[in-house]
Amino acid sequence: MSTPYATQHELETAWDQLLDETYPCFYLASSVFMPSQILKTLDPIMYNEGLLDFEDGLMKMEDE
Repeated sequence: MSTPYATQHELETAWDQLLDETYPCFYLASSVFMPSQILKTLDPIMYNEGLLDFEDGLMKMEDE
């Protein structure tokens, strides 16, 4: 089984894009923090679990 992404980097980029499109940015003073950056930095375990779930979902879609 495989995903439509050729590399791990492409998969992570797609996961980051999904997070950033789904959740709002966080603004603090003149800084803007993307949801994917926040999750990856503050809770890398949850980020990776979500990435694995995302990948599993892609593989299921490819099998159908």
